[in-house]
Amino acid sequence: MLDIFKAELLRFRSWAIAYAALQLVVLGFMTRMVDLAQQPKLIYQVIGIVYVLTGLLLGLYQMGGYRRPNAWLNLLHRPTPHWRIALALLGAGAVLLSVAVLLPLLVIAGWQDTMTARVLDTRHLWLSLSGLLVAWCGYLIGSYAMLTNKRYGVCAFVFLLLIGFSQAVGMGAVALQLLALAWLLAMVLFAFKPDLSALPKGLSGVMSAALPGMLATAAPLLLAMWVALMLVGVGVETAWIATGTHPNNLATNPPNSIKAAVFAEGKDLMRMGLTHADESSSTSADAPLWREQAAISEVFTMGANAGDLPVRNELTNLVPMEFDDDTRRIRWVFSHDSMRYEGYSLANFRAAGVLGVEGAGRFPSPPLPGPAGTLLTAS
Repeated sequence: MLDIFKAELLRFRSWAIAYAALQLVVLGFMTRMVDLAQQPKLIYQVIGIVYVLTGLLLGLYQMGGYRRPNAWLNLLHRPTPHWRIALALLGAGAVLLSVAVLLPLLVIAGWQDTMTARVLDTRHLWLSLSGLLVAWCGYLIGSYAMLTNKRYGVCAFVFLLLIGFSQAVGMGAVALQLLALAWLLAMVLFAFKPDLSALPKGLSGVMSAALPGMLATAAPLLLAMWVALMLVGVGVETAWIATGTHPNNLATNPPNSIKAAVFAEGKDLMRMGLTHADESSSTSADAPLWREQAAISEVFTMGANAGDLPVRNELTNLVPMEFDDDTRRIRWVFSHDSMRYEGYSLANFRAAGVLGVEGAGRFPSPPLPGPAGTLLTAS
């Protein structure tokens, strides 16, 4: 088992070192241009997709080389349980991805923390770990797709949807990624068997019943089928809209309906709210006068300044939580660790002090820079 682990490390070491060096150059160039710790959520999502694709390609290539009949027979024809051989291969892949993905991130984080006045919180280190976890998930998905039957091998990709569309933040997001990683690892171990076309079974020497392997595959397969059904529904809705036969595409909206309220102007919406059942049956004697005034008055529409607000120790940023003092040429960046704004000079990029002497008492939740120099909080 140890020999297989070492052989896999030697097999891909050049690729891992080259990937780490390339990523270090790219991240180093980007961090000279912008503050990577204060980028919007979209930037982190794009980088995460790159890490997933990296792990996916490694899993497909590594297991694709072994699944050929002769190579597969040579790999498993030894007095070692199959799951231990699988752990040796997967462990080597995990180490290679750690060197290629995590190591450059930690180098850049260490440089920013020790050599610059920029803010680096503990949550940014967890974000680096999150990048490694999604790379590992992609690696296991590629391995599973290559080892298992093609009819249901695609079900492993549903974990990417679970991670990408979940509402978990902070350590909750890391816990969700760990859960997906553990489930994917079980699926790959159950799929690592002499007859790749057979249904998933238990691990030889650990659990011989076929039920665990079947359950590990059946749950994500059912979820994948549900996603496919939802996509079919979206296709049907799109076809209805394109052909003009959708039930919501009516020439006139039904009165007092949700559809009518969505497309109504402010004054019409107020008149609808002042109408109980019809014009003559209102709950207030002054409703007819109010309806008349709403029809002839200028009505203003107002709404929330922000759809979402930051959460303490979230891994990503809704928007960069920073603002500039143009008079003093200071950029103030909010720190989740100190719950204060930490400033640095835009002239020489040196530390320029701290804003918010009360800390957590001043900002019980992370503020969000708003329009016209305002700060938005949960309260």
